[in-house]
Amino acid sequence: MSARFDEIVELERRLFFPAVRRWPVALERGLGSRVWDVDGKEYIDLTAGWGVTSLGHSHPALAEAIAEQARTLMQTTNAIYSLPQLELARRLDRITPEHMHRAFFVSSGAEANEGALKLAHAKTGRARFVAALGSFHGRTLGAMGCLGQDKYRGRWKAIVREATFVPYGDLEAARRAIGSDVAAMIVEPIQGEGGVVMPPEGYLRGLEEVCHAAGALLIFDEIQTGIGRTGRWLALEHSGARPDILTLAKGLGGGVPIGAVLASEEVLASVVAGDHGGTYAGNLLACRAAETVLRVIEEEKLI
Repeated sequence: MSARFDEIVELERRLFFPAVRRWPVALERGLGSRVWDVDGKEYIDLTAGWGVTSLGHSHPALAEAIAEQARTLMQTTNAIYSLPQLELARRLDRITPEHMHRAFFVSSGAEANEGALKLAHAKTGRARFVAALGSFHGRTLGAMGCLGQDKYRGRWKAIVREATFVPYGDLEAARRAIGSDVAAMIVEPIQGEGGVVMPPEGYLRGLEEVCHAAGALLIFDEIQTGIGRTGRWLALEHSGARPDILTLAKGLGGGVPIGAVLASEEVLASVVAGDHGGTYAGNLLACRAAETVLRVIEEEKLI
């Protein structure tokens, strides 16, 4: 390790919260699938920022779009009509299920899942949720209640309203858990944090039937699997399942923080102004970046 790296470690020790376990590397630049640390050592980046850098590092089209938007207009209140938001929504409409035409943009996957849980409650009037063991839906309080790993949730049980957890892939367990008091089941079409766990044949379609029989909604968390990571735009395309609510983030922005919630018209009938929001919800820079990511993936046939 270099003296410069040691200085970085010491400076962070004094200035940052001790809330992250760092690897012994400080990256300085990246290009495509490769990154270089402060000592000039080259690595192949197999983490992609936890599944984020969908075009690789420093893609020229994305860098130029971000720079152009930064020179034009980066942020307004979400109370104002926004062309970058609209262009992103139009492009998303082309790749998402036909029964989902409308989106709401936030700043992260956890925020997107918070919005999805609120939508399900608004639509059904119910307050209980079902989620899968091994799942990961975010570390804000609402999303954490559906996070199926005690190592993340355990310390906060006193302030988290926990979902009912069932084994991933066990349709009968889901059937037993989803009753007339359940607002929704939230599930990843393929579990990521839990170890890249594939669903059994028919599982996702079965969840759709079970949820609807109980008057509950089905939420697909495609924050990790969406935007081409499974060989389709969305992992749900492999199963043919039709969720009521869909969440996206990570690869959507290609490195710029953005999340999205999409829902069917039936679900959106329960929404009123002010139900969800945020200062950076629909940020112009993030929306321009995400629209560029989707366009480049399409143009370069990266799927």
